[in-house]
Amino acid sequence: MVKLKRIERLDKKELERRYLANFREAFADFPAGSIESDRESPDFVVVASDSTVGIELKRLFRPDLPEHGSLRAQESLMFMIANQALSIYETRKPPLVDVHILFDRPRLRKSDVARYAKVIAALVEHQVQSGEGVNSESIDEGDERLRALPGVARIHIMRGPAIKEDFFAPSMAAVRPYVGIDYVQAAINSKNVKLPQYKSRCTEFWLLLAYGREGLPATMSFTNDVFTHTFQNAFRRVFLFGWQEELDELSVRAD
Repeated sequence: MVKLKRIERLDKKELERRYLANFREAFADFPAGSIESDRESPDFVVVASDSTVGIELKRLFRPDLPEHGSLRAQESLMFMIANQALSIYETRKPPLVDVHILFDRPRLRKSDVARYAKVIAALVEHQVQSGEGVNSESIDEGDERLRALPGVARIHIMRGPAIKEDFFAPSMAAVRPYVGIDYVQAAINSKNVKLPQYKSRCTEFWLLLAYGREGLPATMSFTNDVFTHTFQNAFRRVFLFGWQEELDELSVRAD
């Protein structure tokens, strides 16, 4: 897999198109026809010979935990730190490296970004310059040098002939949470209320609940009762779809 020099974040519509493309590949009964995506409500329309199927897409994110605050906000700051650290490191022209920064229960603020990036770049450069001949090494939790970076548990550094360009990436240590019936029903409800606004545009409507592509905030598992429960719903069909092609159709009944 080719790594990007900078970590690119897909915009909302492009991400939705990729979810739909993966869903289309994974679901054998996806309707044949052309797909219109230049609209907001519904997100996609599949135009077949005898019907038009509107597909609304809802991206799922795990509930925020009190000790983390907003996981999406924390992850955004982590990416900013990694990219700024990369930019600083490259200006000094040291050896090429592949760096992974492990965060554990961070409580980052925007004002932390520049300082964290500067310290991380300096630590990586120092480690590389002082560890000649070592291709893989870590600065681990408990190391005095990480005291200046609360919430950073490890900085793992790889180098050697296989590294063709500098790469810095963040990750977060956390358990994979389970979400249940109430969470899924709330997600369905958020789209149910909008359906009357465009119900006349298609012959039927599907709801795609998508998760798993946007890092830790979109990583979750579902309790077993989600797959046996019958949800109140205004859509004809509702699907849970993970980025790695985990696909389940939920049982629904009309409101």
